[in-house]
Amino acid sequence: MYFSVMMKFVRCFFCCLVIFSLINCQTHYYSTSLNLPVNKFQKGYKKFNTSFEILPSAEDEYIHDYKPAASFTATFGLDENKGVDTKIWICNMNVGISANLYYGKEISENSRFYSCPRIGLTSDVWGLGLGLGYSGIYQKTFKNKFSFFSGLGLAFGTDLTELDEFGNILLLNLGLSQRIKNLYLSIEFNPSLQKYIFEQSRYFGVANTSFSVGYVFRESKK
Repeated sequence: MYFSVMMKFVRCFFCCLVIFSLINCQTHYYSTSLNLPVNKFQKGYKKFNTSFEILPSAEDEYIHDYKPAASFTATFGLDENKGVDTKIWICNMNVGISANLYYGKEISENSRFYSCPRIGLTSDVWGLGLGLGYSGIYQKTFKNKFSFFSGLGLAFGTDLTELDEFGNILLLNLGLSQRIKNLYLSIEFNPSLQKYIFEQSRYFGVANTSFSVGYVFRESKK
């Protein structure tokens, strides 16, 4: 089952890679939001949500450029405490796609820790950007209707057409999510530290803010 799911994502990424290569814009903008379910992942869980986001750009300037963006996220439960999501965003004619895998371990009845490998692609007029990363995420659920989550991680990014342009980012995720019957609401503030390794000696701060609303087609009860 996991192999077939991964093959679908590989095909999806390949198709999006071809589409992105035809899209023109000015720079890479990226999203680090998570949109976690309120409760733990269960097999068969399905959630779709749209978001308004403020995205940082992958630039080497300390006075940073931010743009508003619209994103769409699909989240699926593969098994108990295991899930996957994929997200597409559009920002200033920049297009991106990302996927996260979640491998969870319960800490208590209402809290859990997720190991989360991450991958993302963006397209601009100069080429394609690739990001690879990992986050460790803690989540606490209250009364099966409200949750808080926070994550810490590291990601590496490069322009695939100019491999000498690369850098890394220290990721921090802070989010709240709520479920009202099948309605899903989420807000995130994700401050991070970004560094261009090839020409900068220190990190500088960036942030990604996200406001999401969605619909849960199947929700776990625990």
